[in-house]
Amino acid sequence: MSSQSPSSGKPGTIEKAELNEVLALEEDLAGLLLDWSWEGTVGFEERLEKVAAAYGYEDATAVVDAQSAFVQIEGRQVIAKCGIPDIPPLAALPKVKLLFRDIFGGTLTPSAAREQIKTIRAAPAPYPFLLRLLGCVFLAIGFSVDVVGTWEGIIVAALTAIPAGLCMLMAGRIEGFNRIAGLVGTALSGIIAMLLWKFGYVTAAPGLLLISATFIFIPGDSITLQAYEMAVGRWSPAVDRLFYSIMQLVLQVAGAIFAAIVTVTAFSELFPETPGSDFAWWAIYPARVIFTLGNMWAFQMRVKDYVPALIIVFICSAAAQLGSAAYGEIVGSFAGMFVATILAVVYAEGAVERSPAYVFLLTPVFALSPGSHGLRGFECWFTDHSVTGIQNLSTLVGVLLAMAIGLLLAAFCTRGFNLAVSGPGSNSVTS
Repeated sequence: MSSQSPSSGKPGTIEKAELNEVLALEEDLAGLLLDWSWEGTVGFEERLEKVAAAYGYEDATAVVDAQSAFVQIEGRQVIAKCGIPDIPPLAALPKVKLLFRDIFGGTLTPSAAREQIKTIRAAPAPYPFLLRLLGCVFLAIGFSVDVVGTWEGIIVAALTAIPAGLCMLMAGRIEGFNRIAGLVGTALSGIIAMLLWKFGYVTAAPGLLLISATFIFIPGDSITLQAYEMAVGRWSPAVDRLFYSIMQLVLQVAGAIFAAIVTVTAFSELFPETPGSDFAWWAIYPARVIFTLGNMWAFQMRVKDYVPALIIVFICSAAAQLGSAAYGEIVGSFAGMFVATILAVVYAEGAVERSPAYVFLLTPVFALSPGSHGLRGFECWFTDHSVTGIQNLSTLVGVLLAMAIGLLLAAFCTRGFNLAVSGPGSNSVTS
């Protein structure tokens, strides 16, 4: 039965659809959102309930956890489950945004909406495999300017990012490999970094050099948005994902230790002491150009979104630098996240054809990522430098909370926008 009344012929005039069709749509939709929910599930329940209401079922109840979703309508239920959630292909998210617009506008039947979901899932990657691998290398190069700040750090990041990038890309092609991709990628990159260090080609500790190369596995973005989930009261999925993120960090440390064993490197030599930076304060901005380009290729962002994403990360970086110079790193992280969120939401909701705010937030969250502090802290603990390890983890907690508070305040200032991958904010869905 059509969701558009045939008697009126006007879009948005809802006639109650068949319950079986709506339940099938809810299951497909919940499955899509869960599969792409690496950054959290904020807004998913409201979105699923609103979809049911769009087809005439106002009494729907949706409950979404870390890896499952339950939807009940008129006493009947559907359950959707996922494996390990992933970062969605960013180029697909504008299509999801338009899908919700059409559902809420009353121009799609449930069966037509399900066909669109199948089309979105089956869409080919916008960039070939080798270009996505190059994107992983560019991400590592851009991140190394922040983490290491030396020319040798950039060179080692480019070299060691190749095996790490291959593991990240193969995680989506080999069944079950995504569970150990971080461990294997860190181990392979670690062997290269440690051999370079042992033969005297680099001076920085290999544990530090590894962070840039394995950045694509560090769950800093997920950790940040899990803190945001906790702040808005979604404790259950947030805690589940937080512990999973911690396990990802532990697996990466295990990969580094395995590389140390293979190369006969003492664990104490992994200690990631930070060398003095060779670069001026402004070097971060050309690095952001490379970093954003890498993000576009590696995570499949549309070319038309590159320039606005770059402008937002530039302004975010400037705010973080000013805040850090005045009051320290924690205040800088808060300022950068707050400004980036405001800009991403305002730009994304300015026109319906634009990508959702999620796309423009991902690069700033990566750039401010607290995950590197966590990896560094665990490395210090495992290499018997417990004092520095505690200091790094305390910095992680501070940065994490600062970014979460920045997100929370920005959400309040933008009238409770939605961080869900579905995109439109609560006040612009039908505008």
